[in-house]
Amino acid sequence: MRRHLPSLNSLVAFEAVGRNGNLQRAARELLVTHSAVSHQLRCLSVQVETALFEKNGRKLELTPRGRRLLETVTSSLDQIESVLSEINRDIGDRSLKIATTPAIASAPILEYVAEFIEQNQLADFSWVPIDQIDETVDLIISWRPVHVPGEKEVTHIHTNYFPVCSPGLLHRSDRLTSIEDLRGHILIHGNYDGADWKHFLAGLGHEGFQPKSHMYLGDTFVAHQAARGGCGIAIGDEILVDRDLREGSLVRALPISVPAPAPFCIVTPYHSQSSDMVQSFKRWFMRKVAETPIRAVSP
Repeated sequence: MRRHLPSLNSLVAFEAVGRNGNLQRAARELLVTHSAVSHQLRCLSVQVETALFEKNGRKLELTPRGRRLLETVTSSLDQIESVLSEINRDIGDRSLKIATTPAIASAPILEYVAEFIEQNQLADFSWVPIDQIDETVDLIISWRPVHVPGEKEVTHIHTNYFPVCSPGLLHRSDRLTSIEDLRGHILIHGNYDGADWKHFLAGLGHEGFQPKSHMYLGDTFVAHQAARGGCGIAIGDEILVDRDLREGSLVRALPISVPAPAPFCIVTPYHSQSSDMVQSFKRWFMRKVAETPIRAVSP
């Protein structure tokens, strides 16, 4: 059945004028012009075929019928606003936005997200790079220091460094059994200062080690891609190369590892600490990480 009702715009304008008792204040509230509000009031009066306001000097006063309509319209708009707030809150509780480095995003984390979406009926998931953190980000996963203003929860995940390469590279070269066997290979760096290999070698007492050559790529994701392509040997850890090791695109070049120089950090900003969805994802992520051979997790 078709409803015979005035336009929503005219009812909203009427309610704003009636509640404010002033046409100019109503126009400012609605972010429209004085004439636009006047036009909507005229249209409404024509549609209801009765006067809703009367002038008392410079003031607009509601007629008895106008007061009756105002009470009903105000109550109805309040109910609509309340329901829309609930709907938006429900959608917000089923959305998640995380920030990570590209290397972490290329790891199995997105696989975990796909499973989480399915099992928790997540409505929206967004990923942004670590340099685009803002107040809309719910969770940050990084091994680099990140600035998050205000109070936050931080959970640390400790991992280990170990050398990785493509299976083809191992097949083309002599068997690797010790650090000395790396001298005939290219060491791939995910940074420009060589900090990844320096830390690994120093942890084994091999400072100053000289390989065949160095390849400085400045990004861990690119370094692992180069290793997959057989360009040399890179440094991996249990999170970043977990999928590669499972699928066989990378293998451990040596059965040797050292503790990583810094833990991964899961940072929960203050505004998302009370979100059930964020906390559920964090617990889910920690469970998935626990399935890899990570040594320790600490709050």
